[in-house]
Amino acid sequence: IESSIESSSSTSTTTAATPFTAFVVASDGRFLHIGTDALRSDPAFASVPHLDMRRQVIFPGFTDAHAHLLALGLAHAEVDLSAAKSKTEVLQLLSAFVHDSGLSGDVDPGYFVMGGRWDQNMWEDVTASGTTAKPFPTAADLDALFPNLPLALYRVDMHAIWANRAAMRVIAPIPENDPPGGHIFRDEEGNPTGMFIDNAIQLFTLHPYAQTPKSVRVHAATVAMKECVQNGLTSVHDA
Repeated sequence: IESSIESSSSTSTTTAATPFTAFVVASDGRFLHIGTDALRSDPAFASVPHLDMRRQVIFPGFTDAHAHLLALGLAHAEVDLSAAKSKTEVLQLLSAFVHDSGLSGDVDPGYFVMGGRWDQNMWEDVTASGTTAKPFPTAADLDALFPNLPLALYRVDMHAIWANRAAMRVIAPIPENDPPGGHIFRDEEGNPTGMFIDNAIQLFTLHPYAQTPKSVRVHAATVAMKECVQNGLTSVHDA
C-alpha cells in the first residue's frame, strides 16, 4: 500500500510542517514493512500491487481497552423509538421492528421485547394539559397491534417503562401498593394503566422474561463485532 502524506510535526520544539512520503507493505491485514520511498524501488516488492491512498492517513487497527460489546449489539437488537414524533409513528416503528425480528404481535416468544427510548413530549399528536408535560401513554395504545407480544419499553430517561397488557400478565400479580421508590400509574378503578416509574420498573427488569435468549445474544455479539471493525477497532477488551 502506497501513500503520500503531509503532516505537522508533533514535537514541541518546532511548529514547521514536515512533508513526508510513507510507504507501507501490508499483507493479510498486518503491516509488514514501514518506510520511505526507498522501499518503492526494493526488488522484494516489485511484484506487490500498489494502492495510492491519495494523501490519506493510514492507521493500524485500534484496541478498545474497555468495551461493552454485548450491550452494543443488544442496542441494535432492541427497538429504538427515540426519533418518533408521534404516537402513530411509535406504532409504525414497533410494527416494523416486530416484523423484521421475525416476531408476531399475536405470539409470546418467552421474553420481553425491550428497548424504546420514547419521549411523549416529542409526540405531535398528543396534547399537553395546560403547561404540564404531555400525558404518559397507556397499555391500551399498544394492545390492539400487540395483544400477546409482551412489550416493556423504556422512556428516554430510563426512569419509566411503558408496558402492554401482555407484559403485565407476565409479571402478575401486580402489587396493589407502590413499591418503595417507585410508582404504578392506575386508572379510576385502580387498575394499572401500563406506566411504571422508577423502582416499579424492576417488576420487569428483574423478571426472567428480561433475560435475552442465547440466540439473540449471539446475533447481537456478531453485529457488535462487525460495527467495531467498520470503525477501525480490530480488538476489544470486554468489560
